[in-house]
Amino acid sequence: MKHTLIDGKTIAIVGGGPVGLLTARLLQMNGGNVHVFERDPDPPARISGGTLDIHHDTGQIALQEAGLLEAYFEKARPVMERQFDKLGNLLFEQVPTNETQRLRPEIDRKDFRKIILDVLLPGTVSWNKQVMRAEKIDGSYLLAFQDGLTATADILIGAEGGRSKIRPLVTNTPRVYTGSTIIQGDIPHPSMDCPAIMSLTQGANMAATEDGKVVFLQYRADGSLNYYLSFRRPEDWFNASGVSLSDRTAMADFLSREFTGWAPVYHQLFRATTEFQMLLMYQLPIGSPWETFDHITLVGDAAHVMPPFAGVGVNIGLLDALNLANNLTKGHFNSVTAAIEDYTRKMFAYASKAQADTQQAELDFHEEEHNGHFGEKK
Repeated sequence: MKHTLIDGKTIAIVGGGPVGLLTARLLQMNGGNVHVFERDPDPPARISGGTLDIHHDTGQIALQEAGLLEAYFEKARPVMERQFDKLGNLLFEQVPTNETQRLRPEIDRKDFRKIILDVLLPGTVSWNKQVMRAEKIDGSYLLAFQDGLTATADILIGAEGGRSKIRPLVTNTPRVYTGSTIIQGDIPHPSMDCPAIMSLTQGANMAATEDGKVVFLQYRADGSLNYYLSFRRPEDWFNASGVSLSDRTAMADFLSREFTGWAPVYHQLFRATTEFQMLLMYQLPIGSPWETFDHITLVGDAAHVMPPFAGVGVNIGLLDALNLANNLTKGHFNSVTAAIEDYTRKMFAYASKAQADTQQAELDFHEEEHNGHFGEKK
């Protein structure tokens, strides 16, 4: 194997989501001594959220380089998309064809994690490792975990999302609330608990955008249902309501009031929900120069968190993994610092465009009269 910048160096990746794991895979393929630290208790841990669609012109390129594209296609599925108005009238329908079914098929998050875990070297990931503190000491990076243990690394990569503990070592730029709050709901058995939605969607992903609100719904491979409701509201709007996310009846009542005038099928959705989460949408502004490239960097949401409205978040993150790994292993740079600085410059360019697209989509979807196609998902 040819000499690379990571020879003889230990690499710590904080975060075992799709981007962190793919970064580990690409580096291991080039001889990297990589360790991933993930706060989830174990691999089967329940992963919140809907499905992922990996795009042919970004994320799939990274999967191809990692030797995982066919494994992805084996688990992924093309899906129909249907757009409705608030009265439940069908406005738009998109059915996958032979020509389009591989452009961005969907995969459950747990399945996507597994296809990457299956090709990592045994022991690559340490589970139940929540980072409490990270600092640079004597030329290396020290990680302190919630369990009281520590680890050191020559190269540190933050991949643990929008609330990254690694990011403050790279930039002091704060996250900014975008003005949107999302309520996420889960329904394990929709065929029994909300048959009207099943009849309306016919197994398709569903979106409705009207009255300044967004409803977006996805089915998982096991038939369960996940949905998002998005509102343009002040940052403290939901907490100020006094409604508890754990009180299912109170939450259903709260959402029914918010969706006054919408068809009963939507209200059935709220009543059938077994678990609610509230998600404040943040964006990390890109453009302010990062303070260091000295053997440390960020990928995915840790680098450029953005809301899901343009459908590009995870795909941009997978592109990060590919570009960073290539810079560190393909022999184009004389130092780790130079490789990371070049990666950052390129990432800023494409992530800035993705953030601009996301900002526009976020405004468009929350227009009072918007009934356009929801587009692609995160």
